[in-house]
Amino acid sequence: CIPANWSTVKIRYVFKTSVYNIWYQQVQNGGSVSTTLLLDGIEQSGESILMKNDGLEHTLIVRLNA
Repeated sequence: CIPANWSTVKIRYVFKTSVYNIWYQQVQNGGSVSTTLLLDGIEQSGESILMKNDGLEHTLIVRLNA
């Protein structure tokens, strides 16, 4: 969770030789409480990802429905 008055938070995380740009976004979704993960534009199942040591830069978007 992030504070209710924050719409986004960005974290740059280095995992071995890879970089993960992680964006937390709070969205209003009509009362639905769920979390959506998009890794490099692809929706992920579940609430976690497996980080890869591939030397690439990745983008993870975490959408938190408020």
